Amino acid sequence: MVSLTDVTQAKWVTACRRLKLLVDKKKGKGSHFRIINTATGHATTLPHKCHKYISIEIYKTLLEWGFTEDEIDKALR
Repeated sequence: MVSLTDVTQAKWVTACRRLKLLVDKKKGKGSHFRIINTATGHATTLPHKCHKYISIEIYKTLLEWGFTEDEIDKALR
């Protein structure tokens, strides 16, 4: 597992796109983005300020959506 301490919103956006997730910058509130898994219809919010605990929750969400730790770690590199 990669260190989630310094993962920014921009890094999460890049990682989500690498995982073939839809990043919707218009449906989130303000500076928040909406991440949508088009295969399952699940969605989550990606806030502008991604401190460690928010990054952990996003990581857990991606695991729940069926991505492996290796896939997520590779996307975050």
